[in-house]
Amino acid sequence: MPRPRLLTALCMTAVFVAGCGSSNQTPSFVARATAVCVKANAAVEHLGQPTNLAGAKSELRVLIVTEQAELTGLKALTPPSAQRAAYAVVLRTLPEMRQGTKELLADVSAGDYSAYKHELQDEPSRVAEPLPKAWQALGLPLCGTLYG
Repeated sequence: MPRPRLLTALCMTAVFVAGCGSSNQTPSFVARATAVCVKANAAVEHLGQPTNLAGAKSELRVLIVTEQAELTGLKALTPPSAQRAAYAVVLRTLPEMRQGTKELLADVSAGDYSAYKHELQDEPSRVAEPLPKAWQALGLPLCGTLYG
């Protein structure tokens, strides 16, 4: 089911990075980062498409907690030196994505379900534009699909 585009811009990552990787990766870094992302993906895979304010608020709350857990898990890792620039992009962009989720929750909590529905039709956020290339450089095809 579709997810809010502002929140799900990362889903396009799967298209860009499926099967991609780099020979400069540290296997333990890739394995640990992948585990963080798989856990985040599992935390939201049960979510459906909300049809009302209560459902949208509930989904957004789960997304915010999951985004924070993913970010915290990824911040705890140290990438190989060759991937530090790409990792910096990820660690700088994910909080901006989470902020977008929080702002959308504030709109929905104020009774603006139309804002949520609008996000379903909106184009992916410019905030997320650098992520596909960063995930590819890191060799993490399962990351960036949190909402896919």
